[in-house]
Amino acid sequence: MKKLYIVFDQIPSKESGGLIATYFNLVKLLDQDFEIHIVSIFNTNKKNKNLFDQYPIHVVDKNLIDMRFYKIFSYLLKEKNIKKFIYGIKSLFLYFFSIPIIKKKISKMIYNDDRVVVSSPSAAIFMPRNLNFILEIHTKYEYFFGSNKLGKLQSMLMTRPQLILFRSKVDANKAKNQYLTDYMYNTIDVEKICAIKDYEQVKNKFLFVGRLSSEKNLFKLLSVAAILKEKNQNFTIDIYGTGEMYESLKEEIYRLHLEDYVILKGFINDKHIYFNYAVFLLTSTIEGFPLTIIEAKANATPTITTFWGEAVNETVTDGYDGYIIEDPNEIADKLIILMNNQALLKKLSENALNEFDCFSRKESRKKWLEILK
Repeated sequence: MKKLYIVFDQIPSKESGGLIATYFNLVKLLDQDFEIHIVSIFNTNKKNKNLFDQYPIHVVDKNLIDMRFYKIFSYLLKEKNIKKFIYGIKSLFLYFFSIPIIKKKISKMIYNDDRVVVSSPSAAIFMPRNLNFILEIHTKYEYFFGSNKLGKLQSMLMTRPQLILFRSKVDANKAKNQYLTDYMYNTIDVEKICAIKDYEQVKNKFLFVGRLSSEKNLFKLLSVAAILKEKNQNFTIDIYGTGEMYESLKEEIYRLHLEDYVILKGFINDKHIYFNYAVFLLTSTIEGFPLTIIEAKANATPTITTFWGEAVNETVTDGYDGYIIEDPNEIADKLIILMNNQALLKKLSENALNEFDCFSRKESRKKWLEILK
């Protein structure tokens, strides 16, 4: 049986969002066809390693570093934390000065007849030039190949991959003149729901699921809630997730007097939680290809989303299985319509469930095997 190496710059935590879920699903899809090995370029904590404890784990560099280089100066200027600032600077130097050493180590670990999937350009920086590998991009094309300085630097420094897999067709087409590209829709380890949703019970219940981070633009979601409250609507928005924005979101909820309407529920691992709600709400400014929209589809839950990138049109068909709306007032108006029109809500829900099939595990496994074999 051939070996398949999945390479991270650092194995992420369970709370890191769709990235770790993507690779949970990938190893389950392929472990009957390949001998799976997990590679962490830099060390990570034991809890993160345990996420893949049924597979061999190779830690290339034993240093445990802070990979969030973009936060180094905020540690000093905003947090006034000298210790974290010094640790960040040390991590930055270890990262870049370790590149040639780590490349040599990997060349002795992985052979050309092995299959290699690299999870990010940051990890691809450490790949030897003579090793063929597939690079996955989990955000939109512009982050690494556009004007974003940090992303651009990573794509410039990375070893050239044999193939780049984007999360959407539109992004794969943008890069096809620079690289050999393809796309792979995200999939989830969840089957389609079979139960019948009680639309009367859920019609005024909405949810968000994901990391509580700045790109999710959750203050816009709170603006929607404030508008609904001002219009005397009976509703709740449950926010599932953890992250750096937790405290500021909590403060804003209290400032807007939304405590009875918006609830911070914390991290959840139940992929069928969407079934208990009428609509999934996503207000992100940037996404690659959100697993959460696919999870919502599997639970017959339509999505109202902002325009986080051109690939949004590959996840939601406006007016068919959800809506693509930017303005908070328009989002609020659409939610009011759905709260008062169960027939429309039911139709959107049925369409969302039907659209799940093209993101199924069966389709994903078929395409992965074609690429790897």
